[in-house]
Formats: sequence, structure tokens, C-alpha cells
Amino acid sequence: MTAKIRIIPDTLSNKIAAGEVVQRPASVVKELIENSIDAGADQITIDVKRAGKALIKVTDNGSGMTKDDALLCIERFATSKIRSESDLFNIKTLGFRGESLPSIASVSRFGLITKTSDEVEGTALYMEGGKLKSVRAAGAPTGTSISVKSLFYNTPARLKFMKSNTAELFHITDTVVKIAASRHGLHIRLISDGRIIVDFTKATDSYNRICDIFESDIYRHLIRVDEKNENIHVFGFVSNPVYTTGNTRKFFTYLNGRYIFDKLVNYAIISVYKAKIEERKYPAVVLFIEIPFDMVDVNVHPTKKDVRFKDQNYVINCIKKAITNALSSIQPLGYSGMGGGGGTSARAGSIVQAMQEYTKSAAAKPVSGYEGGRTLFSDDSFTKRPEVTFAQEPDAAAYGTGSFSDKAAAAYDPVIPMETVGEHIKVLGQVGASFIICTKGDSLLLIDQHAAHERILYDDLVQKHKEKKVSPQPLLIPIIFELSKTDAMLLQSYIDEFHAIGFTIEPFGKNSYAVKEVPDILMGYDYKAIIHDIISELMFLNKTADIKDKAAGLMKLLACKGAIKANRRLTHPEITQLLQDMSQTDFPTNCPHGRPVVIELTIKDISRMFKRL
Repeated sequence: MTAKIRIIPDTLSNKIAAGEVVQRPASVVKELIENSIDAGADQITIDVKRAGKALIKVTDNGSGMTKDDALLCIERFATSKIRSESDLFNIKTLGFRGESLPSIASVSRFGLITKTSDEVEGTALYMEGGKLKSVRAAGAPTGTSISVKSLFYNTPARLKFMKSNTAELFHITDTVVKIAASRHGLHIRLISDGRIIVDFTKATDSYNRICDIFESDIYRHLIRVDEKNENIHVFGFVSNPVYTTGNTRKFFTYLNGRYIFDKLVNYAIISVYKAKIEERKYPAVVLFIEIPFDMVDVNVHPTKKDVRFKDQNYVINCIKKAITNALSSIQPLGYSGMGGGGGTSARAGSIVQAMQEYTKSAAAKPVSGYEGGRTLFSDDSFTKRPEVTFAQEPDAAAYGTGSFSDKAAAAYDPVIPMETVGEHIKVLGQVGASFIICTKGDSLLLIDQHAAHERILYDDLVQKHKEKKVSPQPLLIPIIFELSKTDAMLLQSYIDEFHAIGFTIEPFGKNSYAVKEVPDILMGYDYKAIIHDIISELMFLNKTADIKDKAAGLMKLLACKGAIKANRRLTHPEITQLLQDMSQTDFPTNCPHGRPVVIELTIKDISRMFKRL
């Protein structure tokens, strides 16, 4: 009888291990850089071709290896970091997984050249698909150079999951940047198809390295964190609450020198900012956590991004305390001063006062974009829509509060035909300065003003884009802004799509860009802030989509950023205009992202709520 259970060959087991460690070219880059750092290198060069699909070459000036070590390092479970079982829970280095190099070699054409400082000649070896093909003596400088060619050439199923070159290069760059942020004494350079992508020379300290990585004006917002407890040291920098981003891409957290993206650590950070910044906004964070090695297990995930703490509550409380103490040294909206020393600038008080005065005066103003000689909709479109009249305007103090006197309610009786539903809409008012309340026959309608305006802007953009009638408006003075290296890469890959929807953005130096024209729907807005917000969300778009789909994704983002926001009071004409324009959209029930614009409560729904049915 044939046995059902078999021992799989080493070549197959190596490919399975590669699936855990080598998920994409960036995974290879990460493993090789960490090995170089563990070897004591302070100069590392990464050279990639076709975003790592054709070649990944990592060269360092570390200690190098002898011939015997070079042959051992390509064997599974061979490592210089672990000697006994206790070492597994006391790991002090970055690279420790014994299958890293053999796993990489098993799914590529792998070359290694290495030499120690006390050897006359080095060692070169070559492998294909995990099989050793040649070993020879070679002239080489002290250090190690590893070449990984034709990644996944022998595993076509994994090759199909590779993303576009732009997407894969973004992940490689992101990996290099995250490692560079934690090693200010490291000179690290990334070259892609002969073009230098990043080149971080040695910095004097962590602060200067961070300023090299992020946009240059971030220095004004950095707050120094430095808190020591009995078993934990939390230090680094966090941003003033006035500086936020649209996602966690500027969350750089490190545990004993290793980059992690741990849910518990992120929760501890975000919880401190929860009442200080807008919802769905995040601070910039470069935070280092040093903890005894036996108090954490980093071997719970192949990529080592998730960790397990022996006392997670203790760690969370220490992180929260460190950040809370750092932020307590500043006033709201005050800057910490260059270098993140924790003090508050002399202008902080005046800034706070000015912002408070502005908030008071702006609260009573109508939504920007509907009055003051500028509308978000073309004037000639009014003639195509039904007229709406008011008997008289209700008391302004009552409007927007959600409560009307009988007299005001009777006077405020606009009737707006909605062609899509074939019935008349009667506007009752606005609640929470965010939602419009209407009736339609015996039904009650709740309309999300932001979602409604977002749908209107999106449909308008799509139509203009389709008819090639996008109306870019030139700026009298171009707006210059600087981006981080990864954000600059994202923007550059979408330049054509930006142009198609009305932006003219041109390179203006190293990682700087100049905005010369903007879509007409954004005239009067903070273009720089909107562009930053859009760029922060570009990574979530489908990088493999064609130009048409990418442009549609950008138009959704632009409509969202340009739409009126919640907590904004609208005047009667503004509500009328909004509902009229909504009635002319192709899909007025949902915003471009799929969220509902209108919720209808029928008389039966209301009766059920009151237990009448």
C-alpha cells in the first residue's frame, strides 16, 4: 500500500518558507539590508531594475564572510545569531530567521560576493532555484554584495501577484526610508534603473535624519519625546496636533531598533491624540521603544512587524505617558520650536487668539463657494433647472438649529421638484449644521450635505473630463510645496491624471513641485492642503488600473476634498441650490464612494419607531 504522508524535498520546503519571508521585492530588500546592518555596515547601496523584478543588488561595507561562512549562510536554519533555545527569546539583532537567504535563493537566480578585512581574496557563489551552481575565489572589497535576479522566475503563480513597477518601487522606497529613519549614522542609497531615488548621507542625529526624510517644514512641528521608566525607554519625536496627515504612513515605530507596525503600539499613540486632532487624521510619529529583550517576542510573524509583549498594559501606559508629557509642554496650536525642544514659541498665544477670533467670525458666514461672486456650479446651468421661491426667509437665528417656530416654519415652505423621484421635496431645515431635513409626501428625508455635494462635484468633473471641457484656472503666483521622497514618487506617477482633471503641477527642484493651475471648482480653497490630502490617499488607489480608472479615482478624491463639510451652516439659497443640483446628478442616492446621500423614513418606519405598528 502506497504511503499517503511524505517528506517534501528541500527545494519545495524552501519555496514554502520563501512565501512567508519573500512576499515581494521589498521583502528581499528588507532582509538584505538588515543582514548588512547586523554585519556592521555603515554604507549600503541598493540597486534595482524593473522595481526589483529583474534585479535587486545590495552592497555593503560590513565585516564580510569567509568562504566557510558564505557556504553555510545559504543553508536552511543556518545563523550567526542563535546558539541555544534561550537565544530565541533574547534576540538583539535585526536578521535572525535562518531561512532568509536560502528562501530568497530558492525563488531567484542568486549571487553572492563577500570578503573579510583579513583575507586577500573573497568568495563568490552562484545559485539557481536554490541549487548551488558554482563557488570560486574572487577579488572584492571588504563587505558583501548580494544579487537577486529574476525573482519568482520558477514560481509563476507568485509572479502573477506582483503589482506594477510603480507600486513595487514605492514599497521598496518605503522600506528603505523606514530603515534609514532609525539609523541616522547609516549612509544608504537606492538606485532604480540608473536613477538615484533616495540618498541619505550620515546625519548628525535622529532629528536631522527625520527632517531629511519628511518635507523640510516639518521641523516646526516636531516635539521631542524622552521618557525612561524602570524597564522601558520611549524616545523620539511626535508632531504637534496642528500637523496631521490623512493616514498612518508617517507612523514610524521601532522596537529595539526594528521597525514594527503593531496594533497595540499604534493604539497607544492614537489614544493620546484622540481629543486633540480631527477624526481620521493622524500625527507624524518617529518613536523608538527600548525594552529588555526577554520582555518581548519578535518571532511571532515572518516580517517581524507584529510583536508580543509580556506585559502589554505596562508598555501601552508607558508610551501614552511619554507622549502625553511631551504634548503637555505646548499650547494648542503653538509650535514647539526648531529641534523639538518642547518649549512654546512666543507667537503661540497670538496664534491661538487669532484662530479663536477667526472661528467666531467664520461660524456665521455661509459656505465658501456659494456666495461672494463665485459658485461651484456654472451659472448657465440655472436656466435648465426648476425655479424655487420662498414666501419669506425665516429668522436667521432659528435657521440651522433644527428647531423652528410655527411662524418661521410656515414661512419657510420651499418646494423643490426632484425629477428622479417624481415627487416634491419640502425643506424643513438643517440639523447639526451637517444634515438637511426634508419631507416628501408622507416620508421624512435626511440628506448628508457633504455626500450630496460630493456627488454633484464628481458628476460635474466626470462630464467635463468626458467632453474635454476641464477648466483649469491659472494662479497669479504659483504655489510651491515640498513632499517627502515617497510622496514625491506617488505624485510623479500621477502627473498626467492630475493634468487631466485640471491641475498643472511641475517639478520645482529636488522633491518640490509648483502648482500653476487648479480646477475651477477649487478656486478659493487651500490648494496645498487639498493636494497633500489627495497624495496621502493615492497609495490606496489601484496602481495597476488604466489611465481612465486612475483619473476616475482622482476625481473621487478631488470631489471629496472640494465638497462642503459637515458642521457648516447653509443659507436658504445654498440648500435650494444643493438640492436642485443633486436632482440633476446621475445617481443622487449615493456619493462616489458608495455612502448614502439620502435616508428616507416612511410613515410606516416612523410609526414602528413609536411602537404604533
